[in-house]
Amino acid sequence: MALHRLTALALTGVLALGASGCGGDSPSPTPGTSSAAASPTPTSSGPAAPVLPKAAITKTANGAEAFTKYWFALVTYAMRSGDTKDLRRSAAPECRGCNALIGSVSRVYADGHHISGGGWLVEEIARDTRVVMPYERFAVSVQQPRSEFVDEHGKVLSRGHRERFVLAFSVLWRNGRWLAYESVLTK
Repeated sequence: MALHRLTALALTGVLALGASGCGGDSPSPTPGTSSAAASPTPTSSGPAAPVLPKAAITKTANGAEAFTKYWFALVTYAMRSGDTKDLRRSAAPECRGCNALIGSVSRVYADGHHISGGGWLVEEIARDTRVVMPYERFAVSVQQPRSEFVDEHGKVLSRGHRERFVLAFSVLWRNGRWLAYESVLTK
């Protein structure tokens, strides 16, 4: 997916990452792979920021998977709140798709607009066993619920459709922690 298309998708709440990086074949999720943790629980004042699970701070395949689930919860949180601080901290500086996504969300909220609904619900994750440390790569099957792009006056500017897509998502172990490294839309 081309990065220039990312901004258009962000405006409808369908924030699909697109970047190049490590390359290689992308795995497809298969039945029996793990599903992601639930998205953050909203509070009366808005959505709650997800907490990095202890499992996500280990340099293991399980740690990388736990971090991946956390990352997608951060994406949903950012889309629903406009707060991209933890998302930015959890991405490698060279992750172009991550930076494009963060920039798109930031611009939506900077203009006084917001995204109603939306978020990324991880349905399945499958590890690509051909990738070796310091990287891990997963095929992540994501559901994007219907969403609305709303201006500062509450007027709906556009509607995003419910969609499903699969991302080849890579993480990198750097300086004692996992970072989002690359994401490529595969289907």
